[in-house]
Amino acid sequence: GLHSDCPIPSLLLACRESFSVASKAYTRSFSSLGAVPQIYFNLQLDTLHIDHESYCEYICDDIFDGILDYFCRDELAKVENLSLHESLLECYD
Repeated sequence: GLHSDCPIPSLLLACRESFSVASKAYTRSFSSLGAVPQIYFNLQLDTLHIDHESYCEYICDDIFDGILDYFCRDELAKVENLSLHESLLECYD
């Protein structure tokens, strides 16, 4: 499955009460083919960053067609903040 370099938000790890509150904002997201979602992500506040390494590892040929084939389309459509590494943008000039 997919991974994140960011740690799990500490509110999710503190105690049951904290988890019940924080899990309303942070959900497990970005399921992939054959794997369950393992990344806690706030679709409204967090930024999905795609760098050169994740592009090469997960996205294949076309940045938009490839990512839609690999990620759950419903989850990706809900991401409000997207960041692409500048080296990826240079490929599409």
